[in-house]
Amino acid sequence: MNCRNCSGAGTMEKQLTRFCVGDADEPFFVENVPAFVCRLCGDKLFPGGQGFDTLLIKIRDGQLQPNALRSIAVYDFQQPIPLPEPEAPAYQKAAL
Repeated sequence: MNCRNCSGAGTMEKQLTRFCVGDADEPFFVENVPAFVCRLCGDKLFPGGQGFDTLLIKIRDGQLQPNALRSIAVYDFQQPIPLPEPEAPAYQKAAL
């Protein structure tokens, strides 16, 4: 199967991978999810019919307990990032 993301340049192979739900109030990962993963760009295709949607609903509804707990780093895009002052070009340094 060719990858839809890189215009067919990459080939998809079946692997167990990680699925991240990042837009929930409490982000979480699901490990060892069967998927087709592009060998070139890493795009993932999760085929239906394997009970994955049922698993996500059970997680959402609080019917399952996590197998492990991990901390997640949080970054705020709106916070100013201190940037170093740009250096003067070499030709300006020589004139000083």
